[in-house]
Amino acid sequence: MQNNILICKLLYAFLTEVILLQHKHQISANKIKVFISSSMNDAVFLEQRCAIKSFLDRVPLYDCFIIETAASPTHVITRYETQVQRSDIIILILQTELRPGVVKEFNVAKNYNKRIFAYIHNGTKTSDLEDFIKDKIHPLSTSTTFSDTMQLIDKIEHDLLEDLVTQYVELYQRNQYLEELLKKVSTAGTGHSVTP
Repeated sequence: MQNNILICKLLYAFLTEVILLQHKHQISANKIKVFISSSMNDAVFLEQRCAIKSFLDRVPLYDCFIIETAASPTHVITRYETQVQRSDIIILILQTELRPGVVKEFNVAKNYNKRIFAYIHNGTKTSDLEDFIKDKIHPLSTSTTFSDTMQLIDKIEHDLLEDLVTQYVELYQRNQYLEELLKKVSTAGTGHSVTP
């Protein structure tokens, strides 16, 4: 437990440094790819997606994709399916109605075992969206509700940082285990015994 706390503190300090240095150094490779999925029916939703992208673009660890910012001759369905496949994290924003594109993006993300963070607006929803939330979203441990864009951005920031720490800690622990296992294997041939 103490190791996890120390790791979290070190990672937080590292992230703080990364954010402070974002204007000094540009990270161009190995960014965490984030795909934002939501209804495209309303200008409010476009503003919301753009606000989230703008926020995430200020953090140099993320490469954020929204469909509106990627002009391409590729058919829109093929384009977003490809982007979901290439992404590490899917941010799914559910508001008033269920759009076929959102369902398709969700299914592609599930098929490719992507980490999905679902954000459900507190307002009125159509019955098909309510069913989708109950059947597909609620089983996810990464779903929450929001009231407005600022609260949504705050929750996304919290969830992505928590995910980053969790992924880092799991990787660190896996690495520790593999190092101990390697020591065990390498000393087995010499007759020395090392226990992890």
